[in-house]
Amino acid sequence: MKADEVSTGELIRHDDKICRVLERDVHGHGKVARTVRLRLKDLEGGNVMEQNFKTDDKVETVQGDVAEMEYSFTEDNFFVFMDTKTFEQVRFKKEHLGEQAVFLSENAKINVLMIDGKAISVEFPETVTLKVSMAPEGVKGTDKEVELENGVKVLVPHFVTDTDSIVIKTEDFSYVERVTTKSLDSGDAVTGTGGGDHGADKA
Repeated sequence: MKADEVSTGELIRHDDKICRVLERDVHGHGKVARTVRLRLKDLEGGNVMEQNFKTDDKVETVQGDVAEMEYSFTEDNFFVFMDTKTFEQVRFKKEHLGEQAVFLSENAKINVLMIDGKAISVEFPETVTLKVSMAPEGVKGTDKEVELENGVKVLVPHFVTDTDSIVIKTEDFSYVERVTTKSLDSGDAVTGTGGGDHGADKA
């Protein structure tokens, strides 16, 4: 595939590394003068890099499969997952998951990217819904720091309280929206989707 045909989210092989395209920008005018800047994440190493290509440069795309796995336990420096279909175990080093490891919970189901039968990376959902465990009083019009049920601290609007659950992005821990306890009890909220405001953020 030509570099200017690559889309955000695609998997490519670059310098013998499996990478996901996080961002794509085209600069310059005319076919010869244009360059394509790709922001890439090395899925095995976790590093993020930027690489410039000419529009006609060839980029090797990669096809992957997703396997549903269950987080089983932690052993030494590894997180251990079990394939829910084959019951085979795969291991990822703690540094491979990085800060996103805080979103793992016992027996949680999660997708793992497989390429040529090899487990490459844990695919966390774009968003998750978590309960607020501790929240100070807020000042209208400002953000404040709250603590979530998994111990993570995030910035939220002033109106969020410790009776709420909130949706946050797993990539950067940023606040998306508030989900009221009433909505959770009625089953209107869907964990991890970030969908629906339920009218809560108009407080």
